[in-house]
Amino acid sequence: DERAGEWKLLFDETYKSVETAEGPTFVGWNSSYTKAPIPEEEMREWLAGTIERIAELAPSRVLEIGCGVGLLLRHFAPICEVYRGTDLSASAVAELQHWLRTQSGLSHVDIVQRDAADFSDMESASVDTVVLNSVIQYFPDCDYLVDVLRNAVALVQPGGRVFVGDIRHFGLMPVFHASVQLYQAAPHVTAEQLKDRVARAVAQDKELVIDPRFFTALRECFPQIGAVDVLLKRGRTDNELTRYRYDVVLHVGEAATVEAEETLEWNGGGLLADVSANLQARRRASIRINNVPNKRLAHDLAASKILEAADAHRNAGELRQSLEESEIDGEHPETFWALGQAHGFETNISWAAGAPEGRFSVMFIDRA
Repeated sequence: DERAGEWKLLFDETYKSVETAEGPTFVGWNSSYTKAPIPEEEMREWLAGTIERIAELAPSRVLEIGCGVGLLLRHFAPICEVYRGTDLSASAVAELQHWLRTQSGLSHVDIVQRDAADFSDMESASVDTVVLNSVIQYFPDCDYLVDVLRNAVALVQPGGRVFVGDIRHFGLMPVFHASVQLYQAAPHVTAEQLKDRVARAVAQDKELVIDPRFFTALRECFPQIGAVDVLLKRGRTDNELTRYRYDVVLHVGEAATVEAEETLEWNGGGLLADVSANLQARRRASIRINNVPNKRLAHDLAASKILEAADAHRNAGELRQSLEESEIDGEHPETFWALGQAHGFETNISWAAGAPEGRFSVMFIDRA
């Protein structure tokens, strides 16, 4: 209750500044590195990627938990049969209700203030899509998350989905905080001091951060879940949202799963040419590539390793110089999405199970 109260107060204060704004804004989205607002063009790419991913689910009867000021609601509500949005913040709800009064043809949209775990007056199997986007990091603990997902799954009719977006990756927390602390440190700060700062930042991180394997394990608890998609974020922008966050789709009821006809282990960039030729010739209906090093994370991984190996007397200025001189490798996930699109293949990119360095796996599927 105390933690929820803290978040409610924070969001109420944040959203008060946008009550008179024309349309949704990205207020409150600040960089962990600079503390400045994340550039709007980067946020617009983030939003477009999320909208595209939800649109692929063809939502019609929707519950959005944590709708905020309506970044998603304002896009999907006009094209859905039913849309219900809930949020903990009175300021956010008031802003959306004001917006609704200025619109026509949205009598099917309902916005209410309530806790994410409050599913009172909602009937089982009454929606086809539940959306929780960029909200579970503010939940007080994992038990609360499980309770919300249990109710969300029960609310979705067979064939529907629960979309959980913008999840922070638990396994990459040390890398994330090491990169932030090294970026922010004055040149004279020693490696020993930096390591202490990283450890303290990890320990004091108030957000709920989840290992991707948690979501695949949900099938053992909730037999209604037929399949689980764990998906890297889309986007060419290099920032903490694309590097450290991911989306999950929980498919309710029986869901068709595709097994790879051919599975390849990543062995370098030369493999791309072979895969491209394979896709073009359509020799396989599905191809999987395992353990691809993530170029998005390469710089931060190098920073973390340099700091970990540094002698106590070295300082941040020297470590940053070493980082500039280090070799950065890996492949960008968007390279694979572009490859699949070029040859008419569906492309799903997921974190490699248990990979400590954020490696990913790629699945190409021929739906033709």
